[in-house]
Amino acid sequence: MGRSEEGLAAAQRGIELDPNDAESWWYFGNGLFGVGRATEAVEAHLVAMDRNPLGPYYYFDRLSRVHYLVGNYEAGLQIAQEGARRHPNIDNSYQWVIANLFRLVKGGRGSGLA
Repeated sequence: MGRSEEGLAAAQRGIELDPNDAESWWYFGNGLFGVGRATEAVEAHLVAMDRNPLGPYYYFDRLSRVHYLVGNYEAGLQIAQEGARRHPNIDNSYQWVIANLFRLVKGGRGSGLA
């Protein structure tokens, strides 16, 4: 079992112990992304944000990044903008605003940053 699979399994155990734990859902989303299950990662990150709507900046950062990498630029832009609004001193939010906006302006052409 690789490190991503180990992390995914650990996050799943955390969710089983406490389905309302936002951090477990966030780590579960990271694990899903790490094993190439990006669409499911988006869903897990959305659950994390639902469990902790005032979550830390990295919730917004990772979700906007995953949206970007799977080509959901409009959703990625919305999440990044919300992250920038809530956490104005964190540069990452602005980077993902710019990246998603650029892809929207370019018509979604080209690959993501992966």
